[in-house]
Amino acid sequence: MAGGDYVFRFVYPPVDSDPDPRAVEIKQVVQVNGTEELRDFYKFQHPNTRMSFCVTNYFRKNFETQVWESAGHIDWSSNTVGTIYFGVERTSISEVRKEKKKTSK
Repeated sequence: MAGGDYVFRFVYPPVDSDPDPRAVEIKQVVQVNGTEELRDFYKFQHPNTRMSFCVTNYFRKNFETQVWESAGHIDWSSNTVGTIYFGVERTSISEVRKEKKKTSK
């Protein structure tokens, strides 16, 4: 891992616990004294209601206080369509999925 690069690992609940695939934890991979450690970064909590419409809440870990803070939520209108809220900002999931121009940075 080169210096300055960020590496993340997506950690899903065990399959035998019958989780919703939208429930996931994102861990940052860091090197500490030559060993790889996983640090909490984001977590997405989604109730397993078996309904396509629902709300996924996501939180980020404040490294200073070690407290999970609300980062936003996703209102799902189906399994693949919804609106993402980043605080007061909102955007459609289809906008996030759009392929960017190869020339953009």
